[in-house]
Amino acid sequence: MKPKALILAGYGLNCDEETKFAFDHAGAEARIIHINDIIDYPRQIKKFQILVFQGGFSYGDDTGPECLCQ
Repeated sequence: MKPKALILAGYGLNCDEETKFAFDHAGAEARIIHINDIIDYPRQIKKFQILVFQGGFSYGDDTGPECLCQ
């Protein structure tokens, strides 16, 4: 039986598709679910053995990268 991984998606989070790929490749059954769907239906968390909080930015990278080169 494959372990089931819940990968959270939401504003400011990134790399959810890459994280899903990594878990699937490692033998888990990964699913991406938006955080708002978890808030609406919190009992669905019980279906998963792994909960992933991947990295990201606070509300995106709106300011853009900073370049110190001239």
